[in-house]
Parts: sequence; C-alpha cells; structure tokens
Amino acid sequence: MEVIVGELYGRVKEQGPCVYANELAQRGFVVLNFDLCYMGESEGEPRHVSSLELFTENFSAGVDFLGLKPFVDRDKIAVLGIYGSGGFALSAA
Repeated sequence: MEVIVGELYGRVKEQGPCVYANELAQRGFVVLNFDLCYMGESEGEPRHVSSLELFTENFSAGVDFLGLKPFVDRDKIAVLGIYGSGGFALSAA
C-alpha cells in the first residue's frame, strides 16, 4: 500500500509527519510526505497562504504523482492527514 502523509496545518513536513512517514516506510509502505504549497520548502509566492482549495489540490496532485510510478498500485493509495490536513484529505477524496 502507498500512503500520502499530510502535515499539520500551518507547519512543515519535518514537524511531526516525518515521524509517521519514516515509521510507515520502515514497514514497507511507499510514502509521500510533502509541504503544502507556499509553506515550508515548497516554492511559490505569496508565502504562507491559507487556502482549502489549494491544499486539497495538493493531495490530489500527490495521488496523481504516486499513481504514475510503475511500482505503485493507484487503487491502493491512502492518505494520512494529521490535524488540519485530515480535512484537506477528506475534501480531496
């Protein structure tokens, strides 16, 4: 199974989600952990924008990205949204 791990709202991937992602990867999962657009190490301007639509699209883009990998079964991609990212994950689903 493949898992996309969403960060805490207003935080970055290194502040918690990386712990979950690392544990899942050690157990054999393919994991994608990323900063939401305009946050952390992601690029783009303006910085620190808060947008349900943009953040929801980030999760959809994550599914598209993983789904194109030859070693990934697109039908088995799950999302682990932590705190605010849980809502973005639900919106994307």
